[in-house]
Amino acid sequence: MDIRDTKHAVEISLELPGMTREDVKIAVEDDVLTVSGEKKTERKPRKRTTTSPSGPTALFSRSVTLPRSVDAEKIKAAMKDGVLKLTAPKMEPPRPSPSRSSPQTDPPPMLCRLASAPDNLRSAQLLLVV
Repeated sequence: MDIRDTKHAVEISLELPGMTREDVKIAVEDDVLTVSGEKKTERKPRKRTTTSPSGPTALFSRSVTLPRSVDAEKIKAAMKDGVLKLTAPKMEPPRPSPSRSSPQTDPPPMLCRLASAPDNLRSAQLLLVV
């Protein structure tokens, strides 16, 4: 299993010689991608045997934990010449919303008087608003 993490997707490829699409099962559960399969080979029955005509079964299962940035519902699979290629696109990060304030509505920076000191004190509290 070869895994490549690119900017826009996670790309996975598996060599599955002799297998067809029908032999392979792909599942995603709790951010875990599992590729499994079963290939039954058929053997020609011999004249003097009474055994089953089916041959050995080849089973496999591979799992990989996907990053949370992957959109599991958009995973695509393609199989060609015994190689399964999976592309798991990443979700776009949320973009910050534009600021709703505009230069015309923002008050100019200034000193604001918050509270006057009591008469017996000769100071005042000031706050600089930027």
